[in-house]
Amino acid sequence: MDSAPFELFFMINTSILLIFIFIVLLIHFEGWRISFYWNVSVHRVLGFKE
Repeated sequence: MDSAPFELFFMINTSILLIFIFIVLLIHFEGWRISFYWNVSVHRVLGFKE
């Protein structure tokens, strides 16, 4: 029985999980900064003055 597909699947799942945890921690600690930059960029795109 070939275990290569299972190893690949495990590696992809582990990578996705680590990236997900990293994003959750980033939003938890830097959420205000992300929302601030998001609002600034949306206002620039829509043409509002700051």
